[in-house]
Amino acid sequence: ELREAYAKLEFKHEKEINDLVNSYKKLYTKWVYMLRCGFELLMYGFGSKKALIENFVSTSLTDYSVVVVNGYLQSINLKQ
Repeated sequence: ELREAYAKLEFKHEKEINDLVNSYKKLYTKWVYMLRCGFELLMYGFGSKKALIENFVSTSLTDYSVVVVNGYLQSINLKQ
């Protein structure tokens, strides 16, 4: 039932969101440069950035080691 309801949803601002994500993708080279210079990236705001970050990692950080920590999981702690 939930899947059917979700499939029928019309997402508002889908074009604007896609345009925003595409504008971020143009910054990937700059993000890599900033990371190589010792800076960090901070993503904030409404909505999930998980897909954007995963795309950045899989397309721009292929020559680097990457550790993924899903910090939103309640079972994650410093020891793990």
